[in-house]
Amino acid sequence: MRFSRFQLSCYGLSDIGTFRHNNEDACMINQEQGLFILADGMGGHNAGEVAAKETVHFVTKSFETFLAENGEYEDIFSIGDFTKLTLENANSWVHHLGQKKKEYAGMGTTICTLLFFEKSIIYSHVGDSRIYRIRQGTIKQLTSDHSLKNHLVAGGSLKVAKNSLSKAYEPYKNILTKAIGTCSEIDIQVQVDPVMDNDIYLLCSDGLSDCLSPDEIMRVVYEHEHSKKSGVEKLIELAIQKGGKDNITAVLVQAKYHDPVDLFR
Repeated sequence: MRFSRFQLSCYGLSDIGTFRHNNEDACMINQEQGLFILADGMGGHNAGEVAAKETVHFVTKSFETFLAENGEYEDIFSIGDFTKLTLENANSWVHHLGQKKKEYAGMGTTICTLLFFEKSIIYSHVGDSRIYRIRQGTIKQLTSDHSLKNHLVAGGSLKVAKNSLSKAYEPYKNILTKAIGTCSEIDIQVQVDPVMDNDIYLLCSDGLSDCLSPDEIMRVVYEHEHSKKSGVEKLIELAIQKGGKDNITAVLVQAKYHDPVDLFR
């Protein structure tokens, strides 16, 4: 059942990259329900892969069941509350798994969730996986990385040029201040944003955002606007060309409206 006023075209792909021996990224697309999820795990002995897959599976099943049973009766605020609760429960589950097995101790994962509902998106994130919105020739990062770099910048201890991929913050950028599963409790923030006709959204792991600037991302997306598959493949190809040592995952979604008149009702 579709709950959005928009028709969605989408594609997602994950690549192991050029250095790692396993893929600790995971993503999920439910085009019919307008639900998109991405995670980037961390931890030794394949624990990061377990954390990412378990989180994506937990959140996916929770959302799909909730939307199938209650979606048509819910409003955007109750779904936002459900998003918060679901990610809190996912955190508890992954934390439990980390305590249950010695080889999973300390494992965790980032996560981004994006749900289209009526004329808006409901989104949330933990960690440094990102959601970008591309609209009318501009790109905006909707999420703010939960990283030590951002924490230091916010506190004035570190100054970094806007959109910079500089080495100035290299020691800090991949140290997370928040992740699913690393602590027994977690604070989840949920955001709501209106959707405009032809908006494009990108969910990506840091394997992509560490290699490509926002402007580079937007250029590629617009060059391949008529094929989300080609756009995602080109983004990953460019990230690999620029080093691509980490796992690289990208999900592109474009929203198009059938009846523009109804947007103003």
